[in-house]
Amino acid sequence: RSGMPLTLAEQDQYVFEMVKFAELVGIPSADVPNSLAQCQQYFVEIKPELRASDDAKRAALFITVPPLPKLIRFATPFAPTWSAVAALAGASLPKWARDLYGAPTLPGQEIATDIALKAFRRTLFLIPESFRTPPQLKELKAAK
Repeated sequence: RSGMPLTLAEQDQYVFEMVKFAELVGIPSADVPNSLAQCQQYFVEIKPELRASDDAKRAALFITVPPLPKLIRFATPFAPTWSAVAALAGASLPKWARDLYGAPTLPGQEIATDIALKAFRRTLFLIPESFRTPPQLKELKAAK
């Protein structure tokens, strides 16, 4: 949706790589879809059971509006930037997931979200790579 086309093989590879992440957080690999088709089937099967608990809603609010020191909240562009990114992330969820949280779906929202995602991705590339690269990746590259 952000304008980075991926082949089916690349999409499958991405899902497959998430199996390792699941293992690292304690989820057995046998319980994790390892292809795009398996992931899609998983959501078809699990969707009727999903609910947004009060804890999940509080966590979403905490992520969207995190507690910040007053200096950062009011004297830097961090808070409005973070809020915009969080809103875009929420708008990017499938409609059924937004519905779980009671988020409204506005007319034209899918198209507007796609445009915003593409613009956000392009804008990120205006930031020098040294600022975009996480410290962990810098360390990994330096170690090679």
